[in-house]
Amino acid sequence: MFTNQFSPTIHHAQPLTQRDQQILSSLLADPRMTDCHEALDAMKAAGNKGDFEQESLGRPTLEGWPFYA
Repeated sequence: MFTNQFSPTIHHAQPLTQRDQQILSSLLADPRMTDCHEALDAMKAAGNKGDFEQESLGRPTLEGWPFYA
């Protein structure tokens, strides 16, 4: 299951490369990826890599695993 939520609303998002666009097209054509289509379609339409929640949280502050404890 795809748990990342694409958010295209950030101004510093990296634009999709030609290779990224090829990968997105391939993923969208794969019937095993249907649960991801909403986020992948949004990314393709926005033309950038967007922002994902875990990246916006920054580096963990704990020294060991699990970081979320």
